[in-house]
Amino acid sequence: MGSKVARSKGAKKGGPKKVALPIRLVECLALAQSTVPIPQQEQDSPSQIWARFAVAQKIIKASSSAQPNLEQSSKCTPGVGIKEGTTAPRNVSNSTIATVGTVDSKKSLDTKVSTETPQTTSPPPPDCKKTPEVPRYYSLVNDEEALQEFMTTIDMVDDYNVDIFADTEGEDGLSKDFNLNCITIKMVSQNRRWLLDPMALGGKLFDMPAQTGKKRTLRQILEDDKIPVIFFDVRADSNAIHGHFGVHLGGVIDLQVMEMVTRSRPTHRNGLDKCIAALPGKYLSWPARHAFFRRKNAGKGAFNQRPLPRILEEYAINDVENMPELFNYLSEERGICNDREKMQLTLDVSKEMVDLSISPEFDSQDPDNKYGPNSLTGLWPYNPYDDDWDL
Repeated sequence: MGSKVARSKGAKKGGPKKVALPIRLVECLALAQSTVPIPQQEQDSPSQIWARFAVAQKIIKASSSAQPNLEQSSKCTPGVGIKEGTTAPRNVSNSTIATVGTVDSKKSLDTKVSTETPQTTSPPPPDCKKTPEVPRYYSLVNDEEALQEFMTTIDMVDDYNVDIFADTEGEDGLSKDFNLNCITIKMVSQNRRWLLDPMALGGKLFDMPAQTGKKRTLRQILEDDKIPVIFFDVRADSNAIHGHFGVHLGGVIDLQVMEMVTRSRPTHRNGLDKCIAALPGKYLSWPARHAFFRRKNAGKGAFNQRPLPRILEEYAINDVENMPELFNYLSEERGICNDREKMQLTLDVSKEMVDLSISPEFDSQDPDNKYGPNSLTGLWPYNPYDDDWDL
């Protein structure tokens, strides 16, 4: 396998032309599922096979959602003043003394200054009794009415369309042995995001059917082999969803596996943060990248709190926000959509990760989970140019 640089130059100087890709994700999972027959005339057509992942070109280039302005106005903050003639506390740098009024210039700046400064607090303006709350850019699903609205939309997903990106959050750990507190879903074709609350809805979350359309349940959608659901490192997510609700994920495409397949030495796993940070600017703008890490740096908290603090809601929804851009990058720039063997390997190993996660011997806290699966180790001749993703 040649280097990434060589492939890029080859494409510009008369190398293999990029296939004109159809809109639908034709035969996305059919090749890996013996129960779904593939017409013989399409088996030998590279354009039909390579089109599995390339539907992202249609749906992922949808307009990005506006990032919310998390900075609140300070005009409603009560003012704090210092009485005339008194000395204020030292500032953070401990190098100067801020004063209002008079200070004896003969005294050294190192003289100890009392921090018990008399202060006066002015009341906020009458029109600023309460700071308005920034509207959510996602929908919170924690009751039956919100669940029915969610099901009406998610039930629109078509077979073989890469449209649903998902993630889960739990307290202390994420597995069948720990709480499953949040499930986040992004549906690219509808430009919608949802934060699902399993603690409030219980089994209804997976078993309440949509009232219109195909009238499927979330369980049926997640277990359908013909509906791709994109996770990043599906093992803990699958273990938790299966352990708590008995859902066996079907058409999973694991973005972490997809990323490892593009490397010639996939002995270790890269995290989502590292992959997002390495995305080129044409796939993820710098403001969107900054917003991702700003929410990420807020840190995990106690996800079993109800109501869940807004900062934790945004932390939970943050992981799925840029996963479509990562999928698009791996499909196009890293060559997955132009390599039949790598596409098939991604599907097979993704299914292997789901099966492993629901086996009795799986331990979500095992330190060895950071290593790549044996089925990917040593497949390709090592080429250092193919590992330029490892920053």
